[in-house]
Amino acid sequence: MPATLPERVAEELFTILPLVGRGIRRRLIKTASGLEPGISPPQLEVLKTLQAEGRLNITGIAERLQIPAPQMTHLLDRLAEAGLVERQHDEHDRRTINIWLTARGRNALEKYEQAIRQAIRASLSDLTKEELERLSASLHTLYDLVGRMR
Repeated sequence: MPATLPERVAEELFTILPLVGRGIRRRLIKTASGLEPGISPPQLEVLKTLQAEGRLNITGIAERLQIPAPQMTHLLDRLAEAGLVERQHDEHDRRTINIWLTARGRNALEKYEQAIRQAIRASLSDLTKEELERLSASLHTLYDLVGRMR
């Protein structure tokens, strides 16, 4: 058992974050299975990153998502085949390939996000009003504190 408060908090974060991630991924996969084209959670993260950042090169996406470059290339290949992203050599450096969302990619991302939000809302329906209020307050606190940890 951790001896100090920071050790205990570190252990709790170590335990809860994967649990939350698995729960969300499970719900995402279940929700997304009915949407076309099929997008994996890592591919969804690529789309969300491109939506937030605009045009990025492969290295930039890989760094932001902490995904190895070979795996990123595979993810981008599948997204490009589905018509969700486009690639183009940089006009100033032909060795650099820039990636951006297509209109189809923006539409798919919007549908996925709506479906995921709806699935999360449905999963919250079993909680009481008091539990929802506690969860909301806890999430706000967690968000604030994690922001200060950077």
